Amino acid sequence: MRRKLLILSAAIAIFFLLALAAGVAVFLSPLLTNYIEGDAFRTAMEDETAKGLHFPRTHYAPIRRTGTFTARSESFQADNGQKAMKSLDARGVTAKFDPWGVLLRQWRIDGVQVGAGEVEIQIYEAHPEAVAPKTPACISFAEQSLSEEN
Repeated sequence: MRRKLLILSAAIAIFFLLALAAGVAVFLSPLLTNYIEGDAFRTAMEDETAKGLHFPRTHYAPIRRTGTFTARSESFQADNGQKAMKSLDARGVTAKFDPWGVLLRQWRIDGVQVGAGEVEIQIYEAHPEAVAPKTPACISFAEQSLSEEN
């Protein structure tokens, strides 16, 4: 019994070491660096940032990987904002990625540091989107059951 427990614990330890080695290989890989520094990643970041900050378009200077989980862009510009920010000009933008987000196949950012920048704000009238009230699951299930019987 003790020998089986020892073999099982050794197998689990080897599995975790292999998973750790694979994670290190991925994060230190030149392929990942080439992707992060490439135009496709920069375009995807511009699109997601524009959507999140309510700008029609944004522009990052070339993005450079500066560490295992960090990347830097010398500048970021956005204009014609649709909500509170009318324009944004940031210099020295550094972002730290969440390594656990990669396991969920998502690029998550833990933090962003901006060296300097200007923000132009505007007053706007908020128009919240109408949201239909959610019915409790038990009422919805009961309605479905009644409609199936008829």
